[in-house]
Amino acid sequence: SDRLTLALCRMRGAALKLGQLLSIQDEHVIPKDSPLRAVIDRVREEAEQMPTDQLFTVLRDNLGEGWREKLEGFEEAPLAAASIGQVHRAKTLEGMPVALKLQYPGVADSIDSDISTLSFLLTPLAPRGLFLGTALKELRVAMVAETDYRAEARMTERMRELLASSAPAFRVPRVAWELCGDR
Repeated sequence: SDRLTLALCRMRGAALKLGQLLSIQDEHVIPKDSPLRAVIDRVREEAEQMPTDQLFTVLRDNLGEGWREKLEGFEEAPLAAASIGQVHRAKTLEGMPVALKLQYPGVADSIDSDISTLSFLLTPLAPRGLFLGTALKELRVAMVAETDYRAEARMTERMRELLASSAPAFRVPRVAWELCGDR
């Protein structure tokens, strides 16, 4: 169980996303005393943050060599970390606070291989009644969509337009396109 948990924590993307999806399942689907439940709970709690040198590489790859000149401020410690990336507080040159989402390197490119590995590792632990194959197919679809940060930015802008007449009841942040990259 410890080796499996460590392997899944290092996989980040698909492993953590599956943990999120499965952790909300009813106890009838994944009982509390199930070995799978124990692994899922530990993976969710023990996710590793992006090391600083890797963080700076992601910023350079997406925003260019002079990424620091595009920001008035940037907090190196993540505000939040999730299955496919982490979020950092930053401030644009105009002084606007932003949440800068940075994707873990390789997450988008390894979705299919990660899901294949998950299937191999978790099938023996899956309780009867859990349709792991179906869950993994849904996971793949969700991850492909979630790793497309430009599409997410376009949808955020669209929601901003649709809800503009509802202000101040709804506030949708403005996308700082000058800080948008693929990942």
